[in-house]
Amino acid sequence: MDFGITSKEIKGYQFGFSVTNIFGRINWKWCTGLEFTRFPKLPIRVGVSFGGKDHRQLSFGSGYHAGFIHLDWALGLNHGLWFTTAKGIDFSFVVYTTGRRKEHKQ
Repeated sequence: MDFGITSKEIKGYQFGFSVTNIFGRINWKWCTGLEFTRFPKLPIRVGVSFGGKDHRQLSFGSGYHAGFIHLDWALGLNHGLWFTTAKGIDFSFVVYTTGRRKEHKQ
């Protein structure tokens, strides 16, 4: 299979005192994503979420997996599903190791 689909629901409680939020509130968020793994060393990901503090978010990213070293990046559009409607952008970059070399099937 060259792709994987995932989906989850998140229930988060946010507590704090402010003018609009005196006693706290519960935020629900639903996320789904798709990862293309046709080339295992270069995965491509795209996802969308609804709810939570960002209301709606579109994100996409990729990575480079060389042995047990992985480099991944992602870009998320806050409060919108397109660049023209987004109120902000999140950028993430991570480097991690898996602890052992992963053999890719060719």
